[in-house]
Amino acid sequence: MLGIVEPDAARQVEWHEKALDLFEKAVVLREAAGKPIPIRLAKYAVAHVLRKSGRYDEALTVLENIAATIQDPENDGGFI
Repeated sequence: MLGIVEPDAARQVEWHEKALDLFEKAVVLREAAGKPIPIRLAKYAVAHVLRKSGRYDEALTVLENIAATIQDPENDGGFI
């Protein structure tokens, strides 16, 4: 199973920068495909890295934008 794995403390800043770049590229690709759930999941990955980087305000903004896109929480696949 793929997941988000954290490196040792000395490499976290570099890891977060690289991860953020890759996850932001994933958002662009998901948006091009036009499917809402994968788009939200890709944006959530961006928010996760922002939060882990201490960029809490930016992460919150991304998460609030995700929440605003959910039309029907009861029947929207159970994802963010």
